Amino acid sequence: MSSASPPFFFVIPLHGEAPYAHLAVESAISQVEPPVRVVLIRDDNYDDSDLLSKFPHGSIEYQKAHTWGIAANWNNALDYVTDGYCTILHQDDVLHPQYASVITTLFREHPDAAAFAGAWTINTSGRRIFSLADFVKTLLRPRGPIVRLRGETGLVSIVRGNWIFCPTVCYNLTKPFPWRFRAEYEMVLDLDMYLQILLHGGAIVGTHRPLYYYRRHSGSTTSQLTQSLGRFQEEVVYYQKMSRLLNEQGYGRAASVCRRRVILRLHIISVALTAIIAGDLRRFFNLFVLATT
Repeated sequence: MSSASPPFFFVIPLHGEAPYAHLAVESAISQVEPPVRVVLIRDDNYDDSDLLSKFPHGSIEYQKAHTWGIAANWNNALDYVTDGYCTILHQDDVLHPQYASVITTLFREHPDAAAFAGAWTINTSGRRIFSLADFVKTLLRPRGPIVRLRGETGLVSIVRGNWIFCPTVCYNLTKPFPWRFRAEYEMVLDLDMYLQILLHGGAIVGTHRPLYYYRRHSGSTTSQLTQSLGRFQEEVVYYQKMSRLLNEQGYGRAASVCRRRVILRLHIISVALTAIIAGDLRRFFNLFVLATT
């Protein structure tokens, strides 16, 4: 990373129990091309004594959150960085050592864009695992060494199925960035952010090269919302809303993709089938209603 490059921030919101947080921090401070700044944002209930013993003040920055919740966590990160590149690193995940270097190169070539990278999926032990959902993402994503999303083509790509691993996204805050994550969402926060950027003339650029280790486990917010069906309820309502909005703004193809929401329906049906196999008829019925809404 050249000396002329803006500072690169990894902001890690801490919440609940965070058994993998030290691994996230270590991966951030071990980037091959410093300098990077690592910022931990936690609420008053988070016990950071263990992290403080491993990473004392001076090696990383500690901040208290004024507001809390998923959207607030991520917005705290965007608000903290006033001039630089900002990746909201999830407390359970791990970075490849070259993540910052590759993202910085993307920003040099595409300064008006948010930037993302590919990811490996790992389990609680840090071993790479197969995930059907993540395999489907590889089928949906555009081909090519560098992907650039802009305009209706970008909108169609991302609403067909959200194939970007959200914590790999880095935001260029050296330029005005008026968008924020919306507090009414828990599951579609990232998709909504991408659409805000694209609908206002921005771009999203990235590489499929895996530079991030994304940890899937039963305690994650995604897993919990899938189990409660909250994720699907939110996604269905959001796609209905976005179909209307995109149509009003003249993006007919993207609106049609939202209205059909084929990938979302197939996902709901696949979960409904597991409910049938488990003999959970109530869950199956609720999923069937969502799939046919």
